[in-house]
Amino acid sequence: MRNKIITLLMGIVTLGILSCSDAGDSPVNSPMDNGNSSSVSKNGSMARFTQVGNFLYTLNNGMLTVINVETPASPSIFNEIPINWDSETLFPMDSALFIGGQNGMQIYSLEEPSMPIFESNYTHFRSCDPVVVEGTTAYVTLRGGSRCGGKTNQLEILDVANFNYPRQITTYPMYNPHGLAVSNSVLYICDGEAGLKCYDVTNPLRMKLLQHIGDIDAYDIILRGTTLMAITSQGLVQYDRSSFPMKFLSIIPIAE
Repeated sequence: MRNKIITLLMGIVTLGILSCSDAGDSPVNSPMDNGNSSSVSKNGSMARFTQVGNFLYTLNNGMLTVINVETPASPSIFNEIPINWDSETLFPMDSALFIGGQNGMQIYSLEEPSMPIFESNYTHFRSCDPVVVEGTTAYVTLRGGSRCGGKTNQLEILDVANFNYPRQITTYPMYNPHGLAVSNSVLYICDGEAGLKCYDVTNPLRMKLLQHIGDIDAYDIILRGTTLMAITSQGLVQYDRSSFPMKFLSIIPIAE
């Protein structure tokens, strides 16, 4: 069952990459919109690959691989950069690549997209660690009780205005957080069996719950225009997020 969910997620991630040049995506920014949405892929926060412009970045066994996809029919490996072996997720924002790992978050400069350069490292308790970023704020979920080890289940909010010195703003306890997304100061968190939670994070120190959907086991999220696509144990669930409470749209079940 888990493998089918991951396969479905990867298919949607691929759809996001293939669609990253869509015009008029929505009046609502996607979690990766940064004023240059045509050059950045829209993928889930648990993804191990992402695209910026003509380059695809992938994680595999302690290696960040840079692939030139300017000619989609004949992609070529441009660069391979050794990184922490426990690195798991990728998120691009402006001129930087944020890498989530079991021991912390790394930031790499993309000033030269073909040659990512290490900027800094933010460490935390050993845990699974996806990360998303909006503006100068990064949101990191730490999940315990998994293959990553550790017992911490929480959201960490970081100030990343200076890529060289990321600092923690605050933390919030969570149940068992997995993937997340952020758009227009609204943070969406897949909190495992505790469901999908949506927060107003205009003031990170006073995060406000906008909606809690507790009847799904949520794993990851992709925002596409005004639609939220959640990968859950029940299947792919879609919601209209143009206002709160979000409206259920559809579900594509995953057969056992």
